[in-house]
Amino acid sequence: MKNNYIYKHIRKSSILGIILAILVLSAILMLYIILPFREVLSPKEIPLIHQISYAYSNDVEYIEITLNDIHYTGYDSYRHGKVYASYYYSLSNNSCTLILVKNVGGKLPDILNNYTICARLIENDSHSSQVIEQMADDLNWTKEGLKSITSDITIDETAFKSDTYMYLAITLGVIGIIIFSYLLSNIAYAIIPAIHPSCIYFRRLTKDRKTIENVNNELRSNLIIRSGNTALTKNYIVCTTPFNIEIIPITRIVWAYEHSTWHHILWFKTKLTYTLSILYGYNIHIDSYGNTKEHIDTIIEYLSENYPGIILGYTPENKISAKKKAAIIYQHNKAQKKK
Repeated sequence: MKNNYIYKHIRKSSILGIILAILVLSAILMLYIILPFREVLSPKEIPLIHQISYAYSNDVEYIEITLNDIHYTGYDSYRHGKVYASYYYSLSNNSCTLILVKNVGGKLPDILNNYTICARLIENDSHSSQVIEQMADDLNWTKEGLKSITSDITIDETAFKSDTYMYLAITLGVIGIIIFSYLLSNIAYAIIPAIHPSCIYFRRLTKDRKTIENVNNELRSNLIIRSGNTALTKNYIVCTTPFNIEIIPITRIVWAYEHSTWHHILWFKTKLTYTLSILYGYNIHIDSYGNTKEHIDTIIEYLSENYPGIILGYTPENKISAKKKAAIIYQHNKAQKKK
């Protein structure tokens, strides 16, 4: 069909949806590339503690290691006033290495053996330097002497956030599947606009396969008003957004009213916008944005003159009446389907 306004808009909105989906999928892919999911979820096994410097120099940060004969330094790390980790040290190959071990269950043994952990290799920070200085005082060593044999790398069990990365990987995977489905759907809608949900639902409402053609004919020959993203014809209201389209048979409208909103920057009112709100099914509400007050008044006036059964204007009483009427229509249609 030539000049099919409905299908043309569906194709345009579907192309926008395709572009958006590709951008989101690209962002998810970039996160998978940038964030160290593989390294965290499959840490490299290090057999000996003195190999950590070599591993770190080769861009290995997340490791699994079994520690033996590591000694409690007597110093802990606190978070919110509670101990969450304890510093241990290991002497191997004339080198001292600090290990920050999780401590959530109270006092740990002074010496740990056959203790397997997953940890992150991090450069010594101010806390590590402070521990080294205090250890030197306790051992009657010079600070410079202890620092000279201490590795620049700390094995930090608390910095290994496998659960966080696991949840993030699952979340991104689920989002990716949803967005990929959205991408495939929009590709299908761009190729075959007739299968778009708005068209399918509209055909169910009217029970006529030629209704899309009728809407297009009225948009060409019986257009009463076009305002913002709303077009009013003799029998239909068509509301469009960048990513969707709603086609409403006027005979199905239960309630219509104007809603005005002030937009603010800080405490200053900057812009007043007008929205045509339409209830045309049980809890099915459509909002048409970007209209002028004059155009909405014209639409309301047309509905008032030609469709006296529609509830017009917003009042608490009209809201209650509209909800009741929509519920009755819904129950009636439900009963008709069962027959």
